[in-house]
Amino acid sequence: MLYPKILLGAILIASPILSMAQSTKSSNLTNTATVVSLCSLQVTQNISFGSVNALEGIDALGQGSIQVSCTYGSYTVMVGRGLNDNNNSYNPHDCGRWGCTYTVQCIRAMANADKTSKIPYELYTTSDPSSIVRLLGESSSDGIYSPARCDSSPVRNVGFASLMFNSPEKQTVNIFARTTVSDKNALKPGVYTDSFTVSVVF
Repeated sequence: MLYPKILLGAILIASPILSMAQSTKSSNLTNTATVVSLCSLQVTQNISFGSVNALEGIDALGQGSIQVSCTYGSYTVMVGRGLNDNNNSYNPHDCGRWGCTYTVQCIRAMANADKTSKIPYELYTTSDPSSIVRLLGESSSDGIYSPARCDSSPVRNVGFASLMFNSPEKQTVNIFARTTVSDKNALKPGVYTDSFTVSVVF
């Protein structure tokens, strides 16, 4: 008996894939960093006048130096009053009916061990005497009140140098000092010292 042949086949029908619409939300991630103003200061040389001959009078020049390193920007080097500046120099101006206005100039000084003898000195930005940096105090009227004194204000600073940094390299600031003493017999033998603050404003 003959059987009919049955051909089996598979018909594949490609049906389209339905894609779902996608939504995107985004936000920004912010990075922050703060660069603060910083400085470092180191004394590299103290001021020394060496040995002086008081019999011949004193006219001596000394030099000290500091090294400063700061972040980018402009900065000011300040110098303080010292420990022994009870001397005063008054500059009268604007004199009128009720007296004059006096500006106090504080004279720095080195003192011996028992503070009974002093050697005055001034600071300079160069070895040229015209580059003097005077330590000026308050102005006051002498009509009624006595002029202010240097020792009446414990904290006193004055601008000494301006520095600009655009690289991390250290900069050297030289500080010159000169002392002149003509009253020879007033000085007692011994070691005379003083100390003043050097700072950077940032």
